[in-house]
Amino acid sequence: MADINQVTLSGHVGQDPEIKIFEGGAQKASFSVATTKKWVTKEGEKKETTQWHRVEAWAGLAKLSEYIKKGNAVTVIGELQYETYTDKDGVERNITKINAKEIFIGSGKAESGSASSAPRKQASEPAPLPPAAVDDDLPF
Repeated sequence: MADINQVTLSGHVGQDPEIKIFEGGAQKASFSVATTKKWVTKEGEKKETTQWHRVEAWAGLAKLSEYIKKGNAVTVIGELQYETYTDKDGVERNITKINAKEIFIGSGKAESGSASSAPRKQASEPAPLPPAAVDDDLPF
């Protein structure tokens, strides 16, 4: 069985993406995605908690960031990535990021509470079916 490192997030963009262009032309877009869980307690009290996730998109996906704006509904499929660094005060810090492999963009805003039916942008095209998988003898 193969190991899999994959996460899917659906939420809203926290701020416009920050674009970095490196020597040699490589591009990276960084932005945050908020996922909110809402529930009602036994006492009828409405509760809500929001988790923030760091997302990095590289190369062609970074170029897609021109369509990503604060408040957009997004679905990000990617890999979890963990990093450790020492800050300026000598304290060791841990970061968890999502290295995006696919991004679907909606136009829904966080305030609206509903997803938009606007066309979605996708970073990668699905692979075509191999010729053996196409059956021309189907009765319909």
